[in-house]
Amino acid sequence: MNQSSRHAALAGNIPTIATPMRDGAVDHASLRSLLAYIDPHVDGYLTCGSVGEGASLTLDERIAVMETVRDFRRTANSHRIWFFGTSGTALPEIESLVQACVDHGVDALLTPQPSYFAIAPPMPQQYFAAVAGISDLPIVIYDNPYPTSYYLGTDEIIALAADNPTIAGVKVTDPNVQKVSALKARGEMLVYTGDDFICWRMLCRGADGAMLAYPMILPETFAHMYRLHRAGRREDAFTVWSRDILPFVNECLRDTDYVQTSKAALQRLGVIASAELRLPLTPLDAIRWQEVNEALAIIPEAQCRISM
Repeated sequence: MNQSSRHAALAGNIPTIATPMRDGAVDHASLRSLLAYIDPHVDGYLTCGSVGEGASLTLDERIAVMETVRDFRRTANSHRIWFFGTSGTALPEIESLVQACVDHGVDALLTPQPSYFAIAPPMPQQYFAAVAGISDLPIVIYDNPYPTSYYLGTDEIIALAADNPTIAGVKVTDPNVQKVSALKARGEMLVYTGDDFICWRMLCRGADGAMLAYPMILPETFAHMYRLHRAGRREDAFTVWSRDILPFVNECLRDTDYVQTSKAALQRLGVIASAELRLPLTPLDAIRWQEVNEALAIIPEAQCRISM
């Protein structure tokens, strides 16, 4: 049995979830509101990833987020797939985090490459092997060359999965969409599109799922497009993509302030109480807020939400 079939239950529309904050602390009430907002429309969700500012949270805060999500899932009787981000370079802390994931019912991990240090072989191989050895939870590699300046090649990704059976897939943020085609041709692992702007092209090249910000912000619209695409109705899916998704993505999620714009949109939609961030991220200025509002104003789902 190959990796993609063994871990097929992890595929789908898996939005990346913001970590709401207020007065310098995690806003757990807003987190519950956000989970309730997206839950009817998604296959799962990723908490404490890059959109979730996971690298800026303490271990205790990340575990507290975990507790809130666990309690929401119990109360709402939700069975959505739950991924948790394991960013960091301190392996002892990552071990504690992964053990907490096991204890709290997390289904799978999203593991990025280590940060701060320049990356060169054999660092990726040894690092992912170390994380994979902590538990039996499936791991999705976060292939994100922007902050790491290290480009994982197709052969390297395939080798990582072959050497570590718990590696189930890869979230591709590398804009090289041919990597998706190459990985799917090999057939050994799940491939997720990890960049909102090139999502459409990656889905058309066979990506098994999407880990993006847009379906957290406007979940019903994205779910509609995603279902159409999965049903083979490509022309109808492209109509929704080009009319209701791409303009917002192009205006608000294409640049490095995507965490800030995501939180601003969620606050404007009344999903979370505050767009507050944690340093090193800084707030949007008034012009950028206006741009977010203008981008939301043309999307029917957002119009309905704002007028409520």
